[in-house]
Amino acid sequence: MTPDDMNRWLNEFAQAGLLNLAGGCCGNTPEHVAAIAQAVRHAAPREVPQYA
Repeated sequence: MTPDDMNRWLNEFAQAGLLNLAGGCCGNTPEHVAAIAQAVRHAAPREVPQYA
C-alpha cells in the first residue's frame, strides 16, 4: 500500500469511528507513518460502547 492509499483508507476508517489504534508496521516508511498521522489528526477517539 502506498502512503497515499494508507492515508485514504485510514482517514475513511477514522471518520467512521472504526479505529482503536493506528500505526505503522515493519514495511512502512517514514512517509507511511506521516500519512497515517495526517489521516487521523482530526478524528475523535472511538467511543467505547456501554453495556448494561
